[in-house]
Amino acid sequence: MERHLTSVHNPLIKEILHLRERHERNRTGLFLIEGYREILRATDAGWKIETLICCSDLFLGSNEHALIDRLASRGTTIITCSDKVFHKASYRDRPDGLLALA
Repeated sequence: MERHLTSVHNPLIKEILHLRERHERNRTGLFLIEGYREILRATDAGWKIETLICCSDLFLGSNEHALIDRLASRGTTIITCSDKVFHKASYRDRPDGLLALA
């Protein structure tokens, strides 16, 4: 399933912001993984990625699409968004366009 987010006020963005707090991570059982390398390592280690937020305008390399396809084939919900929306959800100073809920 693929969706596109256009608003920083989307409920999913609000959920992501709440996951920065430990009590919310404990309550939901979800946590955030940001960055291509980190998400790839989590996937290789067998972590279930529930949702992947992508902003292709911020991709740094050419391997991101293969990772997205790999996760989509495993049932991960893929959500694209604008760079403005991604920057709102991101917790990095220089995001690379991939953020996962695991």
